[in-house]
Amino acid sequence: GEQPDIVPEALLPAVGAFSDWIKKSQISVIQGDTKVFSLKYNYGGALDALGVGDEGEFVLVDFKTSKSGKYNEYALQTAAYAVAFEETYGVEIRRAVVVRFSKEQPVEFEATEVKSVNKSFKAFLAAKELSDLMKEKHFIE
Repeated sequence: GEQPDIVPEALLPAVGAFSDWIKKSQISVIQGDTKVFSLKYNYGGALDALGVGDEGEFVLVDFKTSKSGKYNEYALQTAAYAVAFEETYGVEIRRAVVVRFSKEQPVEFEATEVKSVNKSFKAFLAAKELSDLMKEKHFIE
């Protein structure tokens, strides 16, 4: 997109942290907020960004804002987005990165790569199945 003329002062720390991450990540963001859906597994969502890594590979990027921490659920979510992206657009994603930006000053970032998109997706499917099953009634009335 176009560079804004003026960044509101309240957003400057967040914009600075994002710029720092872009410089250090060696990922070129090529696409922003993208809707994906899996007809095969019946779920959908919106990934935050798609990039190209330093070796030319596609990288799915998910941004989080929180006080601290990284959670396994983040890996499951990004893996699900990667699989749905492939189903939707026909492009395989083997790398996924979660970038957490702090909510408080100083705004900093923490980037963590998903260890295995395939294993995280298997865990996502197991969690989805459990969630779906827990919505059912399990007692005879």
